[in-house]
Amino acid sequence: MKATIKNQPREAKITHFFEIGPRIQSLTFSSLAAHQTLATFTKRLKEKVGGKCRLSAFPQRIYTQNSWKVHITGELGELHLLLNISGRMQLPDLDSHWAARLNIELSDHVDAFWFVKYLMWSLKAEWAVPEILDSVFKEGISYDN
Repeated sequence: MKATIKNQPREAKITHFFEIGPRIQSLTFSSLAAHQTLATFTKRLKEKVGGKCRLSAFPQRIYTQNSWKVHITGELGELHLLLNISGRMQLPDLDSHWAARLNIELSDHVDAFWFVKYLMWSLKAEWAVPEILDSVFKEGISYDN
């Protein structure tokens, strides 16, 4: 399914941001428009959070909806992103109002993974491990079923 990214010319249709095959060396942007769109978007995020960024991200499943929760903190503030795996592409409009959580529509988990990696690279962010992981991975998981 094709979707027009907000703030892009009507003819700029992007179905996904990244192309990658079975080898990491094949990773590339799907198009020049995809690269420019992501560069502009992450520039706005950097203006909002400032430098010394930390980023955490994890996939989640709520009933049948798959998404990724992303949290970015910096010198100037923090951002919460929800990457919805919806089969289409749409970035939020950042012209005036910044919502408490930015909802981003992505085509699949491949784009979500590389989107997070691109955010880390472009924001020069450190990986922040969510505290809950220590208790889950070290102490084990409680199985209720």
